[in-house]
Amino acid sequence: DEVKITITDSAGKKVRELTGTQYPGFNRVVWDLQFDPTGRIGAPGPGEQPELVPTGEFTVTLAVGEKKWSTKVVVEE
Repeated sequence: DEVKITITDSAGKKVRELTGTQYPGFNRVVWDLQFDPTGRIGAPGPGEQPELVPTGEFTVTLAVGEKKWSTKVVVEE
């Protein structure tokens, strides 16, 4: 089954979608606090910083096939 991690903001808007591995056991996925790259026009230029999500509460949802698990995370300065 496909493993998908979806991050939404407090309004329920999708911020980022990541793909997990399909290997059994413990796995790790890292969110770099950036928005989904599909909404970007281009990569940051030399010396520019990528746009990071604002501080606040986000919901992380792990979906494997038809099953879903969610938890809240807080991004602080």
